[in-house]
Amino acid sequence: MFLEQLLRLQVPRRLLAEVAKLCGTVVICDVRDIICHTSAGTAAWPCLVVGNDPAVAGPCAAWTSSDDGWSACGSGRGEHRSFVLSAAGERLGRVVTGGIARTALLESELYHLEQLLYLLEGSMSTFLVELSNRSVAVRSASEDELSSFLARRRGAVEGFERVELLRDLEDLHWNVAALALRLHLSKRTLFARIARLGLVRPLS
Repeated sequence: MFLEQLLRLQVPRRLLAEVAKLCGTVVICDVRDIICHTSAGTAAWPCLVVGNDPAVAGPCAAWTSSDDGWSACGSGRGEHRSFVLSAAGERLGRVVTGGIARTALLESELYHLEQLLYLLEGSMSTFLVELSNRSVAVRSASEDELSSFLARRRGAVEGFERVELLRDLEDLHWNVAALALRLHLSKRTLFARIARLGLVRPLS
C-alpha cells in the first residue's frame, strides 16, 4: 500500500525518469519480488524480469542480490545500482537500475547519477517514514517545486563539472586540443562546453 501511494508522487516519478535516462531503466520491487513500477522498458534487461512476466523480479532485481550499492550484473552487462526502501525498520521495497559500465562514464555523469539516486532515496524514504508514522495524505509536488528542484540539481552538477574541467585544463596548460583527445570530444564541442561553464583562460 505504501509503495503504491509513494509512486503517485510527482517528484519520485520524475526522478526515476531522470535516472532511467542514464541507466536505460529503473525498477522497484516489493519484498515478494513483485515489480510494482518500471521507468522505461525492461526488454533490454532480461536480468531484471523473469521470462516474459514483467511483474516478477529477475535475478538482478530480486532480494537475493546486493541490497544497497553497486553489484555486478548476472548477465555480464555492467553493474546495477540499488537501494532498499524501508519505514520504521521494515523493508518495503527495493530500487534497482539497469546495468551500466561505470568505467565508461565521465566523472560528472557518475556524480550526477549518484546525486539523483541520493535525492530519490531521500525523497522516498522521507515520505514513507511520514506516512507510516502519521498516516499522512499523499500530496503531489507542484510543477513549480519540481522545476525549482531540477534547476538546483543542474546548478550543482554544472558546478562540479566546472571544477573538474578547469582542473584538467590547468593540468594541460590550457591545451584544448590535447584535452579534447583525452575526453574523446571534438574541439568544437569542448570549446562550447568551456564557454557554457564560463571558463576563461588566464592572460599569463
